[in-house]
Amino acid sequence: MPLTDLRLPELDAYRPTRRIPADFDEFWASTLAQARTFPLDPVFTPVASGLAIVDVFDVAFSGFGGDRIRAWLALPRGVALARGVSERSEGAPQGAPGDAVLARGVSERSEGAPQGAPGDAVLARGVSERSEGAPQGAPGNTVGRLPCVVEFPGYGGGRGLPTDCLLYAAAGYAHLFVDIRGQGSGWRSGDTPDPHGTGPQHPGVMTRGVLDPAGYYYRRVITDCVRAVEVAAAHPAVDPDRIAVTGISQGGGLTLAVAGLSSQVAAAAPDVPFLCDMRRGTEIASAGPFQEVVGYLAVHRGHEEQVFETLAYADGVNFAERAECPSLFSVALMDESCPASTVFGAYHLYAGPKAIEVYPFNGHEGGESVQDAARLAFLARHLS
Repeated sequence: MPLTDLRLPELDAYRPTRRIPADFDEFWASTLAQARTFPLDPVFTPVASGLAIVDVFDVAFSGFGGDRIRAWLALPRGVALARGVSERSEGAPQGAPGDAVLARGVSERSEGAPQGAPGDAVLARGVSERSEGAPQGAPGNTVGRLPCVVEFPGYGGGRGLPTDCLLYAAAGYAHLFVDIRGQGSGWRSGDTPDPHGTGPQHPGVMTRGVLDPAGYYYRRVITDCVRAVEVAAAHPAVDPDRIAVTGISQGGGLTLAVAGLSSQVAAAAPDVPFLCDMRRGTEIASAGPFQEVVGYLAVHRGHEEQVFETLAYADGVNFAERAECPSLFSVALMDESCPASTVFGAYHLYAGPKAIEVYPFNGHEGGESVQDAARLAFLARHLS
C-alpha cells in the first residue's frame, strides 16, 4: 500500500484552501436554535445486556426537527448507586437512573453475572478505591458525577449492539454511543431513520440534498450530534463540565463539527476524520464516500459550484477553526479514503490546544488499539 498523499514534511507545511460561506455562523446558530424549540425529552430505558460490570440504557432523544434519535448509554455498574434512588432524568421512564440500578439494592446481582460481580464486585472494594488511571468519579469512587465520552460511528455504521463498544465504560467513563440517522446497514446496525426527503443523490448519503445547504443530509446529522452532547450533560450521572467527543472517520468529522459548535465540549479526539477539506478530498481520495461526490458530479455536470458551496457548511476545516477545547487527532499516511492532507488541513486550523498521532504505514484503519491507548491517556489528562 503506497503513500496516497503528501509526505510528512509537506503535510506539516500544508494549509487548506478555505471556503467559508458568508453566513456560516448564522446558518448553524439558526439551525441549532430551531432544533432547540423541540423539547430534548431524553428517555433512558434499562437494557438486559448480560454484562456484569456495566449498566446499559437504550436512549431516545429529539434531534433535528424533533426527530427521535437513538443511542446507547453505558455506565460502570454502581455509578447510579451514589446518585440516590429518587433521582431520574426528566422524561425518563420508571426504572431509569438513578433508580434502575438502585432498586436492586447493593446485595443483588444481575441474573447470569458471575460470582463476585456487582452488586459485590464493585461494592466489596469500597467507594474510595479506584483503578490507577481511572477518571475521578469512576468506580469505586462513585460519589461524584462521571466524565462522559460521546462517540459517533463511522460512515455506514450505526450504534450496533450494547456489547459492541465497551472501552470507555470499562475505563470508568459514562459512554453515550450515538446512532446516525439513515445509516446503520453498512457494517454495524442502526435504529434511526432519516424521514426527510431530498432530490436525486448518488448511492450513499454524501450527496443527499447536496444542492441546498438547508436540506443537506449532514445538517441534520450534525444537529443530532450537538443535541447528543446536551443529552449527556443533562444526565444525573454525568458531570456536564467533563464531556468529550470522539469518533473515527465520519465520527471524527462529526467530532470536529460538535467541538466547533458546542460550548459544552471539554475535549475532542477525532481519529482519521472524514468530512474535512471537502474539495481536496473529492479530488484525490481513491476510495470511500468522497467518491460519491465524484459520481454525482460525473452525472450532474454543471452543479460543481453549488455542491461545493453546500459541502462547505459541513466541512471539518471550518468547524476546526471555531473549536477551542483540547484535541488529539490521528492520521494515517496511506489512507485512501481520508487523505492525510485533508486531516492536516483541519489540524493546522484547529483553534484550541492540539496534538496529532501519525501512523506512516497504515491506511484508513489508522492506529486501532494503539490509538485507543493514546486516546484514553488524553482523556485521563483532560477529563480528570
